[in-house]
Amino acid sequence: MTLRRRFPWECAHVNRDLLTSLVTAAALVWAASGCAGERQDSPDSRQRQEIKTLVDQLSDPGRSLQTKIEAAEFLLSRPHDDARRVLLERLTDHSNQPGQLAVAEAIARQGGADEAFAKPLFDLLSGESRRIGIVDASARALVSYRDREVTGELLAVAGAADRPDRT
Repeated sequence: MTLRRRFPWECAHVNRDLLTSLVTAAALVWAASGCAGERQDSPDSRQRQEIKTLVDQLSDPGRSLQTKIEAAEFLLSRPHDDARRVLLERLTDHSNQPGQLAVAEAIARQGGADEAFAKPLFDLLSGESRRIGIVDASARALVSYRDREVTGELLAVAGAADRPDRT
């Protein structure tokens, strides 16, 4: 009686070669699709639909804050200018404070790599409608930047907040 092997790649070298070819092909497709990290100017139709779905989740007042944060995190991870533009719009839309909070929180969690978000985050940090959650998320997002200019400005804002008003 012959025992049968459990996995196809255990059977013969031909299957291992096939598996290696499939993994290589998948890696090449992944790299060519833009998932390797470089920013792309225009997404294809599937990617546009994905961005639209994420924007809808970020904008929907019926969605939980956690869902909005996850949508913002997904948009941050997309290598498309459309995704970046939408996040900047949400960050500066004062009529959608949950959206602002979600984007600031997503940047805080993933780290501030895109300097385009720094000015809107500073505006949220020192703006007129300072809500504690938004100020906290904006400060954490700005702290995550590894840029001297952002760090210097953040220290200046913190120093100004420590000084009492002399009016």
